Amino acid sequence: MSRSGVVVSVLVVPVLAFALAASYPATQSENVVVGTWKLISADAFGESPLGSLMLDRNGHFSAIFMRANLPPYASNSRLEGTMDEYRSTVNGSVAVFGTYALEGDSLHFHIDGSTFPNWTGTDQTRYNVTASKTKLEYTQMHPSAGGAPIVVVWQRVN
Repeated sequence: MSRSGVVVSVLVVPVLAFALAASYPATQSENVVVGTWKLISADAFGESPLGSLMLDRNGHFSAIFMRANLPPYASNSRLEGTMDEYRSTVNGSVAVFGTYALEGDSLHFHIDGSTFPNWTGTDQTRYNVTASKTKLEYTQMHPSAGGAPIVVVWQRVN
């Protein structure tokens, strides 16, 4: 290869690499979110909420959110609760499962099933996702209870 060919290669390859990188924004690796997470904060579920989020390597997830202070049913049977007990359960918990994909700072969920039936079969996105080895955080724009967006914080379970 001639000297001018080497100079052109040395100049063109980095410029081409930079141009390609600019057209595909840097994203968090999906692997950073894979694992089991414990719910730390979600305003809709009160202080010290309980919950678990599981994200597997194949793009499947399951999540449960619940208030820490759900009262037990007097009958000791979930099929024989009172209206107040049922209301407390519905207002204080939600579970979902389906598939997910992380794209940049957005986490996209397809919900195959939910204890809130209006979500079953829907696609939802969580925004402003930040993830590290120990913490996962995102904004949920449309909580199931309605109202303002909430920030949800999870801690990795070792």
